[in-house]
Amino acid sequence: MKENKDIEQNERRLRIIRDALFIVIPLIIIVFIFLTYIKDIKTIINEVDTLRYEMDSVLTSIKSNDSEMVEASVYHIDESSKHMQYILSEKKWKLLSHIPYIKKYIRSADTLVDVVVNASDDVLKPGVEVMKQYPLSQLKSGDGFRVDTINAYLDYLEKIEPEIEDMTSSISQVKVTFSRSGNISKYVDKLNSLTAAYKENGEYIQIFREFLGDGSDRMYLVAAQNSSEIRASGGFPGSVGTIRIENGVMSIGDFQTVYKVLSERVPESVQVTEHEKTIFSSWMRLSRDVCYNPDFERVGSIWAHSYESRNGIHVDGVISLTPVIIQKILKYTGGVTLSDGTQLNGDNATKVLQKELYYKYLSNRTDTNISNANDYVDALFAETAKLVMSKFVSEFDYKMISQYAQIFIDGGKDRTILMWMENEKAQTYVREAGCSGGLNHDKEHPQAGVYFSCSYASKMGWFINLDTQIGDSVINTDGSRTYDMTVVMSNAIVSDDIYKAGEYILGAQNGGIKGFIHLFAPEGGTISDITTSNSMKMVLDEYEGLQLAYNLNFVVYADKPITIKYKVTTAPGVDEPLTVSKTPTLQEYR
Repeated sequence: MKENKDIEQNERRLRIIRDALFIVIPLIIIVFIFLTYIKDIKTIINEVDTLRYEMDSVLTSIKSNDSEMVEASVYHIDESSKHMQYILSEKKWKLLSHIPYIKKYIRSADTLVDVVVNASDDVLKPGVEVMKQYPLSQLKSGDGFRVDTINAYLDYLEKIEPEIEDMTSSISQVKVTFSRSGNISKYVDKLNSLTAAYKENGEYIQIFREFLGDGSDRMYLVAAQNSSEIRASGGFPGSVGTIRIENGVMSIGDFQTVYKVLSERVPESVQVTEHEKTIFSSWMRLSRDVCYNPDFERVGSIWAHSYESRNGIHVDGVISLTPVIIQKILKYTGGVTLSDGTQLNGDNATKVLQKELYYKYLSNRTDTNISNANDYVDALFAETAKLVMSKFVSEFDYKMISQYAQIFIDGGKDRTILMWMENEKAQTYVREAGCSGGLNHDKEHPQAGVYFSCSYASKMGWFINLDTQIGDSVINTDGSRTYDMTVVMSNAIVSDDIYKAGEYILGAQNGGIKGFIHLFAPEGGTISDITTSNSMKMVLDEYEGLQLAYNLNFVVYADKPITIKYKVTTAPGVDEPLTVSKTPTLQEYR
């Protein structure tokens, strides 16, 4: 009996232990699995923090041109991203992805990790290879820039831009958040910063690509248009330089006075028409004076043919710069000192070049022979252009490419930088970017033209004001819109300026500004109801399919502004508001 009782007690104990084990062992297993999940989550969180730190290191190293540090940081990023991907590919995580409530978190985590892995494989690693093969330290070669290095980075940015767009799109589809998911988004935001300038300035970069080509030999003219001798397309081209691409290196050549560079007469190959001479004056027969025509596409083409006619060298394009660009460049590069001791910087360059040098050497307060002084000042202008361009090359900082690009963008908008390219495909890009300086033929984006020129030899462009105002539109029955336009030309010269100036600066009008004015209607539009405050007659005509009104014989005296009021009507059915293109003046630099 006792034995049976002992057996029953043992069996009871075994059942208790067995039942306990059935409960405890699964609990232990669950706790173990839970702890492994917690460990994995902590590991992933640490890896995400590593990604953020290493991406900051990548961007810092790129700015400092430290390719070895970039490579080391990218290696750590790659290791971290692959480690996270490995963890999430394990069976225990795949199992969770089938549980209804949890699966959305697992799938979102998979998406975020895939983005990081793709960023490493498709963006960062290729970038390291480009930096190793084309180190930025070798961008400059002598007095120029290596075209293959520039193109390598442009190719890289073009390649990764859609990759980063896809990553951004993938992250936007993730609808759940984690403790570190925001860091993944910030990580991709940092990748976006690599291509930000490329995306923002894509149309201008396309022009630059066409300008560079594949590095084969090319030659471009750089015309420094003098706003003190203001012309419709900018100014008199006092100095002309070159940009050459030779043996894969782009370099800036010397600037010379226009009289030594362009043929005197317009070549037969681009002969000026009698109609153009009527509209823009007979000065159009001279190559240097075709800038009375506001259409820079026409002007640039003539200057290119004129240079080739005189020098026997083919020209692939022409860039026009006004003096305000000099000041904008010097704001980033620092100042220069001319051979006569004149200091130019980012605050004073325009005023010095457009007024003070003339008053220093060519006013009636100096004893210098005018002819010799004029040659000397022309030489100083040529020296300025060369010094500034050389300083730009020597002080070039690739970290400021966005700022340099902004100079070009702003210059295209206000016509202080214009460009003509012989290649029609390249010129199409120039037009689309808005820096061709051509007359507007886009009916859907109506633009009125207001162009002023000093018509008599003087340096009075410094004093001219050209102000425009567009009134509210009236919608006509045919869907066209009519605007009241007001143009005011005024002369800011004061008696002290007149007293000190002398005839070379003032011209023949003793402080008055003798000029031309050309008013263009938008494509498919008209000009009507013209009135002028001085009763001068405006002649109606047509040029390149655009209606215009012009006058070639008036003088703007100090304290006697000339106001022109007229109506501009757009083409039928155009909804875009009217804008104005006008000759850039120096008003804001006085």
